Amino acid sequence: MNNATTALYVPINYVSGSPLSGTATWSASTFSSLGLTPGTYTWTWGSGANADFATLTIGAADVPEPATLALFAAGVAGLARARRRRGAV
Repeated sequence: MNNATTALYVPINYVSGSPLSGTATWSASTFSSLGLTPGTYTWTWGSGANADFATLTIGAADVPEPATLALFAAGVAGLARARRRRGAV
């Protein structure tokens, strides 16, 4: 039998329906040493007008795809070239 109590604690001045966010950092620790598995976890509860959810993301932000990085680099190079041309006139 599980005797654990499930609760969500919010700041004293929290207004229902407002978003909550936060971060935590542990120096010299890994996800594994903290017993965490990287991923995104979502909990939902209630129904209808009382429905709500919480999302927990464990791990680094998504790394952009190589094609996205290449497009970004081309844009930066184009801006630098346009700036040099404008200065040369």
